[in-house]
Amino acid sequence: MKSANLLHLLRRDNAVARKRATAAGHRQHKLGENPFQLGASFIFGPGNVDRFSHISETFGDNASVADVLSALSR
Repeated sequence: MKSANLLHLLRRDNAVARKRATAAGHRQHKLGENPFQLGASFIFGPGNVDRFSHISETFGDNASVADVLSALSR
């Protein structure tokens, strides 16, 4: 997976995601071992098949629920 850096904190898309999370009541309480580690979403199928993958480009860059559900229904 990718890692962010301090400049990612200044990105506009990250600021939008941070405001959305704060408005929804989410708070960051404790930093993990690597606070700049970015996330990803994967769906694997039987027979070693990759059904879906989304690698985050910055904080708050998550796969949309619609995309994940679409991949599950295939």
